[in-house]
Amino acid sequence: MRKAKNPKEVLEHLKSDLDKRLLTGEELEKLKHREKDHYHGIHHFDEYGNHDDYMEDEFKPSHHFKFSKKNLTFKISLTAVFLALSVVVSLLDILLETLALPVGDQVFIQTRFLDIVLVVTSIATLGPLFSSLLGAIQPIMHNLIHGMEHGWIQPMLDMFQNILIVWVVWLIFYIIFQNSPIHRDENKKVYETKRWVPMPIIVLVVAIIATISFILALYIQSKVSPNSPLLPGHDHDHDHDHHGMLETIAGVNLKVVFAIFGWNILRYGIAFVLFVLIEGRMRIINHRYK
Repeated sequence: MRKAKNPKEVLEHLKSDLDKRLLTGEELEKLKHREKDHYHGIHHFDEYGNHDDYMEDEFKPSHHFKFSKKNLTFKISLTAVFLALSVVVSLLDILLETLALPVGDQVFIQTRFLDIVLVVTSIATLGPLFSSLLGAIQPIMHNLIHGMEHGWIQPMLDMFQNILIVWVVWLIFYIIFQNSPIHRDENKKVYETKRWVPMPIIVLVVAIIATISFILALYIQSKVSPNSPLLPGHDHDHDHDHHGMLETIAGVNLKVVFAIFGWNILRYGIAFVLFVLIEGRMRIINHRYK
């Protein structure tokens, strides 16, 4: 049952409504402006009227490594939330992996990208240390959910790959291009430029890391006998022909390297477009709990 309003509250509401009706168009716009999350230079006012300032310290690397008891509790709790989200993301990535191309027994040309979107998006709230932990756990978690379909080579390398990607994004996006994880630039053009300009650089560096990781996975696979017990679930008949598959490092020529690199450019290009679109929402969480 709906609770009846206090007569005093009703009267105040009517008075406020009448005051608004008496305002001119310009005055009403100013009132509405004050009720929105907005900036005046370094001064930031949220929709509730709370005020804080845009500080230069936010762009210093040391700012990302300052932990109070409250802040540490927040990051640990949020890491658990991101790990839970990783389960959902892994299930979606498994659907994408129906298109994955096997290259030998344990190495695949990977098609998933939602996992890395989640990991790099977490940097704004978790910082590089906790995001690195998330990035290291995520490939193992995905492999377990996928029934160990990825063997052990690529998940192991993906752990280190994700950690490298986290630090690349943190360094380029947050430190070099000074995108604050708490505030946004008042100038919309500057804000959008600072967010989109680093993307080609990040995609290029990340694609290089992923391509090197893929070649390294092929190299490790070539050194492990196909009949080795280290290869989980490898109990199918080996009388079939493996020619044409890039099972050994000798089969990796420049054409293959550039093909894999091009594929990684496309895959991570999509991933980082999603990152830019989603990352801004993390600022709201940071501002509320900082």
